[in-house]
Amino acid sequence: HAIKNNLQSIGVQYLFPVQVHVVPELLNSIDGPLLTQSNGVAPSDLCVCAPTGCGKTLSYVIPITSALLRTVTCHLRGLVVLPSQDLALQVRDVFENVSKGTKVKVGVLCGQKSLDEELEKVVSPLGS
Repeated sequence: HAIKNNLQSIGVQYLFPVQVHVVPELLNSIDGPLLTQSNGVAPSDLCVCAPTGCGKTLSYVIPITSALLRTVTCHLRGLVVLPSQDLALQVRDVFENVSKGTKVKVGVLCGQKSLDEELEKVVSPLGS
C-alpha cells in the first residue's frame, strides 16, 4: 500500500492519539472516491482541536489521499483551505510525501507566483 510505505519512509512508525481517532472516522465515512457516502451525501463535518504537533495534518491527509487514489481523473478533486501561506506550504509537503509514487497530483495556491501561474499548476491535467 503506497500510503503506508510513504508514511514509513517519512518516519511515521505509529499514529498519534488524534490520528487514531480521526483517520478511521474519516475513512469509514467515505464510500465513494470523491469523499461521498454511499447515499451520495458528503460526510459529516468533523472538528478537531489539538495542540500544534499532535498530528492533525496527517489526520486528514491520509483519508483524502486514500479517497483520491480510488479513481483517476484530470479534474480538481480536493481542496484544503488554510489560514496562512506557511501552513499551506507545509501541508502541501505532507500531501506530496504521503502521495509520492501515486497518480495524485498536489498543487498550492498561496501567492508565491502570479495567479495565472498558480492556477495553471492546479488545473493543468498534468500538474505541470
